[in-house]
Amino acid sequence: MDNLPLIGYIDKNMLIATGYNTWGLTGSMISAMIIPDLLNKRSNKYTYLFDPKRKFKISKYMNNIFSNIYAYSKMLLVKTPKCPHLGCHLIYDKKEKIWTCPCHGSKFSQDGQVIISPSNKNIN
Repeated sequence: MDNLPLIGYIDKNMLIATGYNTWGLTGSMISAMIIPDLLNKRSNKYTYLFDPKRKFKISKYMNNIFSNIYAYSKMLLVKTPKCPHLGCHLIYDKKEKIWTCPCHGSKFSQDGQVIISPSNKNIN
């Protein structure tokens, strides 16, 4: 919801490291630093930042939901927007006026043209 990865405990016996988006190499490196520290009960100054149980600003989250619902409803009349790379549902960024793939970070213009890979095909 805040575009940062989730790295840490989701319950007392389960850890998660996900949500890297375009920053897979960086996120995996941070995970490789945080997770061993959590398992060994050592302090890590980044743990709070990526904690899956951290508090999110609801207003920003709700605004994003409504923006995406509006964008999806417009696109449903023409085509359901999915990333041609692996078929993930695209998210419309109202501020930048682009479609973004939350799975691997591909970005597309409003008319479906690839802006940033890994997708090498347009959404139209």
